[in-house]
Amino acid sequence: MSREASITLRIHNAPERITEIIKIFQRIGWNFHPEIEYLPLHDEDDYNWQKEKISPEELFSIIDEEQKNQEIIGLILYYLNTDIGITLLIKNHDEIIIMLNINRKTLKNSEITDISFYIEKIAVKLEESGYLITRIETDEMI
Repeated sequence: MSREASITLRIHNAPERITEIIKIFQRIGWNFHPEIEYLPLHDEDDYNWQKEKISPEELFSIIDEEQKNQEIIGLILYYLNTDIGITLLIKNHDEIIIMLNINRKTLKNSEITDISFYIEKIAVKLEESGYLITRIETDEMI
């Protein structure tokens, strides 16, 4: 059986530009691999992920255009130098859906997601950086 796990964060004082939110994730330890995986411009909810070597500047230009068009922004990030990754899905700057779907960290001797790892590495670090999280919603489905 496969599992799906996610965290939804509502951030009261999040920057309005989604590229700034991504830069915050980079500062707290989440970054791209050399080939960046993202939802392309005009994806229209098809979730046709692209994987290519583009510069962060090119990516941020695409994301700015997606935000202007009110499209869903999707991006895959990895924690520090590990293979533990997350998929960010952002439509509104103050609500971030984080899919825990790439080499998902689990509790010892279990398939249950180690939610505390993600809370510590994302939510706590965002708060330490001065962002006010007003809601944390977790979900895990078998």
